[in-house]
Amino acid sequence: MKINNGIQAYLFLRKYLLYLTPLFKSLVTVLFVSYLLMCMVYYSHTGPIGSDIFILNDSYQEQKEQSFLVTQNEIIKHYMNWIGNAIYLDFGRAYPYPPTSVISLITTKMLISSKLIFFSLFIGILISIIFIYINKFKIIAELIIEPVLSFSFSHLLVTIIVFKTIFDIKIGASLLVASILLCFGSGFLSDFYYLLLKEYENIMNKDYAVFAEYSGFSKLLFTMKELVISLISISTSRIPILFGGMIIIEIASSGSMYGIGYLIWEYGFEHQNLRIFYSATIISVFSTSFFFYLADFIDKTILMRK
Repeated sequence: MKINNGIQAYLFLRKYLLYLTPLFKSLVTVLFVSYLLMCMVYYSHTGPIGSDIFILNDSYQEQKEQSFLVTQNEIIKHYMNWIGNAIYLDFGRAYPYPPTSVISLITTKMLISSKLIFFSLFIGILISIIFIYINKFKIIAELIIEPVLSFSFSHLLVTIIVFKTIFDIKIGASLLVASILLCFGSGFLSDFYYLLLKEYENIMNKDYAVFAEYSGFSKLLFTMKELVISLISISTSRIPILFGGMIIIEIASSGSMYGIGYLIWEYGFEHQNLRIFYSATIISVFSTSFFFYLADFIDKTILMRK
C-alpha cells in the first residue's frame, strides 16, 4: 500500500513538475548567458568595476591586465555574489536620489516594452485572421494580401524611414504607431501570417474536422480548441523576435518610447552604468527565453508535435 502511494505521489509530482519545464530551462539559459556576459563586461569595461556591478558597496577596484584563466577565480567570486543577491531580487540602487532600486526601474521599463510587444502581437493576430478569411477570394488576396506582406519584408529601419518620410510620423509619438511599425517591420507580419495560415489549413484538413463537417457540425467550432492552442503557441514563439524589433523602435524614438530596450542601450553604451545594464539584459534574456521554451513546451506536450 505504501509503495502504491509512493508511486502515485511520484507520478503526481512528475506531472506537475513537467509544467515547470519552461521555467527551469529559462533559468539554466540565464545562468549560462549571465556568466558569459559578466566575463565580457569584466574585460570590456575600462574603468572601476566594483562600484558598477560586481559588489553592492561603492569601493574602487583596479582592473589588472591578466589572462582569462587567471581572472576566472575573481570573476566567479563576483558572479556568485551577484547570483546570491539576484535570488532576493536585490540588484542594488539605480539612483542615489531620488532613491530608486534597479529592480523597480527595470520593472517599470519592462511594462512599457510589454505593452508595445503585446499590442503589436494583437495587431498581427487581427490582420492575419482577416487575411486568412479573405484568402479564399483569390483576386482580393492578390490585390491586398500579397502587396501588404511584401511591404512587411522590409527591414524595420526601412519601415520607420518610410513612415517618417511619407506620413511625417514621429516614432514613439503613440503606442499605436509604434506597435504598427513593429508589426510591419522585418518580415514579422508575413512570417506570422504564413505560420497561422499553414496551421489553420492543417487543422481544417484533419480527419476529425472533415468528419465533423460531413456530420453537419460547424467545422470551425469543432476545431476551435486546437486552433486557439496553436494560436497561443505560434504567438508565444514570436515574442522573442518582436523583442529585437522593439529595441530598434525604442532607440529610434530617441527615448520617447522609453522601455527596457532603450534602458539597456542608454546605460550600456551612453552612461556606462553596468549595474543597470547587466541586470536589465539578464532579465530580458530570462523573459525572451521563457517564451521560447513555453512555445516549445506547448508544441511537444499539449499539441503532441515531434
